[in-house]
Amino acid sequence: MDEVVDSVMEAIIKAGLVKIEVSARHVHLTEADFKVLFGSDAVLVKRRDLSQPGQFLSDQRVNLIGKKGNKQNVAILGPFRKDTQVELSKSDCIELGIEAPLRESGNVKDSAGIIIEGPKGTIELKEGVIIAHNHIHVPDEIAKELELEDKQHVSVQVFSKRPVTFGDVIIRVSKDFNFRMHIDFDEANAAQVGEFTLGLINKRVLATDAYICPDVEEKKALEFRIEKKIITEKDVMNAYKNKISSITIPDNALISDLAMEYARMKRMVFRRGI
Repeated sequence: MDEVVDSVMEAIIKAGLVKIEVSARHVHLTEADFKVLFGSDAVLVKRRDLSQPGQFLSDQRVNLIGKKGNKQNVAILGPFRKDTQVELSKSDCIELGIEAPLRESGNVKDSAGIIIEGPKGTIELKEGVIIAHNHIHVPDEIAKELELEDKQHVSVQVFSKRPVTFGDVIIRVSKDFNFRMHIDFDEANAAQVGEFTLGLINKRVLATDAYICPDVEEKKALEFRIEKKIITEKDVMNAYKNKISSITIPDNALISDLAMEYARMKRMVFRRGI
């Protein structure tokens, strides 16, 4: 029976299909913050393992307090991290009255704040609340087989009762990963994702304009200009080779699909305004 399951999963992967998992609101804590919330002698207790190796759901829970509301019994995921991080859906943020940015996990600089309440104490988090960007964990061998690169942006067609296509999904590659796509509850509800739902990876992103990196300063974005009506992949590749991360183009310029894909993969920026 196990051999049959392995054979089916291998065929699914070769077809570029990935299992989609739903990530509910949760908190990652530093060990120091955990001690404040639960006491100096407390220990983070594992309830069950998660799909990614080494990651687990703990027995402990915290409350989140925002400007307009609160969320009770929010899960803590282990192990401890170097920065405390709260991952919410957009709906959660609206209910709590906070403005959390869409970010990759771990990128918490200048993100939203919140109060975390435990049985022994509270923490006023100045930054650390994000809406996690949907992403796919890809093991090295599968990344090689499917020709995927770390930080690459792809689209994923969801096969469900309400099929949708997520147009900008981040690839994360590591030898330590299991092959899974993670989305939040808002995204799962929109697509009616069930217990076993698959998505088809497409290396073409779906977008009407170029990828905008929030960390690029306006001044830097104006350093390199292309005064052409059609922006090609070669134009973008040449800019990247010259360590240019942002390109200003005419308002009416067209960006080829290949140029768009290359820019997203390299986290480059197009801005209109010549």
